[in-house]
Amino acid sequence: MNRIAHSERPESDRLVSEPGFRPGDAKPAARSATTQALRVLVVSDAIPERNGVGTYYRDLERHLAPRVQRIELLCPPSTDESRGWFSLPMPGDRTQRLHGPPFRRARAAIRDVRPHAVVVATPGPFGMLGMKMARRHGLRLVVGFHTHFEKLAELYWSRGFRRAAHRYLERKHRHLFEAADAVLVNSDEMAGIATRTGAANVILVGTPIAPTFLEPCASADPTAPLRRVLFAGRLAPEKNVAAVLELARARPDLEVCIAGDGPLRSTVEREASTCGNVRCLGWVPRRDMRELVDSCDVFVLPSSVESFGTAAFEAMARARAVLVSARCGILDWPELESAIHVVSEGESLADAVTRIERLDPNERMTRATRAREAAVAFAERNTEQWIEILAPCRNAMP
Repeated sequence: MNRIAHSERPESDRLVSEPGFRPGDAKPAARSATTQALRVLVVSDAIPERNGVGTYYRDLERHLAPRVQRIELLCPPSTDESRGWFSLPMPGDRTQRLHGPPFRRARAAIRDVRPHAVVVATPGPFGMLGMKMARRHGLRLVVGFHTHFEKLAELYWSRGFRRAAHRYLERKHRHLFEAADAVLVNSDEMAGIATRTGAANVILVGTPIAPTFLEPCASADPTAPLRRVLFAGRLAPEKNVAAVLELARARPDLEVCIAGDGPLRSTVEREASTCGNVRCLGWVPRRDMRELVDSCDVFVLPSSVESFGTAAFEAMARARAVLVSARCGILDWPELESAIHVVSEGESLADAVTRIERLDPNERMTRATRAREAAVAFAERNTEQWIEILAPCRNAMP
C-alpha cells in the first residue's frame, strides 16, 4: 500500500511502499500546469452530503475546484428532487435508496467535462457505470473504498440474503479494484480488505472537510462543567446508538443531542419522549452542522463499524472534545489519534465522558487546541494528496 501521508508507525507495522507529501512540506504557492488543466469526474451512488461518502466528495469538490480546471459530481439527486427516478430502498434501512444508473447523464457528462480521470466512490449502479465509462474512453480510474458493505450486511440482512449480498459486493469490488489505477482508503483495516479483494495499488488518503469548519473558532470553556453531548451520524446499529442512549440514562445532568436519520430513528424518538435530557434532532442540513457542533462540549462516536469518522473529524476542527470507540478508523492516523479521547476496553460511554470531565482544565484545553490544529493541517494535506494522485492524468479526451 502507498501511504501518501505522515506516519509514526514502526517500519514493521506499515504497509507503505512509496513516500509522498508529509507534514511540514511547503504547500504549493500556485497550481502547476499539470493540475491547472486537470478535469475530473466523480461518480457516486451517494447523494451529496446525505451520508459519509456523499459528504466526502462534496467537500473534496470544494477543495479541488480552485486547483483544477474542472471537477464535476455525477450522483443521484437530492431526496427532494428524486421523484420520477427509478430507485429501491436499501434492505434494513429505507432512508437510504439505490438509484438506477443515469445513462443519458453519464454520456452528457463525458461529452461536457471531457475528464482526464474518473473517480468512482461506490460499487452501486452509478459506480459501475463510472468504471465502464473510464474503460471505454481510456481514462485514469481512481476508486474510493470508504465503506465495508460486507460488514454492514451482517448487521442488517438475513443469513440467506447476507450471503448473496456478500458475493455480489465482493464481485463488484473485485471488478472495480482490478480495473483501477489506484484504490484509495482511509484506514489500515480498509487497506487490508482492498488488498485481499484484488486491489494492486492501494493508497491511504486523508479526508476533506467543509471550508466552514475551518473558520476560526473558540474552544469550550475547560473550567466549566460539561453540559451538552452531541452524536451526529446515521441512526443505525453500526453506530452503536444504544450506547448514546445509555449515556443519557446514566447522566441525567447532561443534555444528549442526537442528530441524524436511519432505521433506529423511531427508537431515539421514543427515548426522547420518555427521557427528558435526550433531544432527537433528526437529519440536520450540512449548513447547520457547524453551529450545532459549536454548541456541544463533547462529541461522541461509539461506532462498532466506522471506516473513518468524518463527523468526529469535523468536531476536532471546531476544538471540541472528541470521544470515539476503538473501532473508528480515524485512530489509524497518529497525528489525529493523539488529540482524540478513546473509550477504553470495558468502559461505558458514560464513564468515558466522566473521565474527560475530570481532566485538569489545562489538559482539556491543550487537547482541544491540538485537535483543532491537527484537523486543519490534515484537511490541507488531503487536498495535496488528491492532487498528487490525480496529477499523472495526461491523456485528455479529443
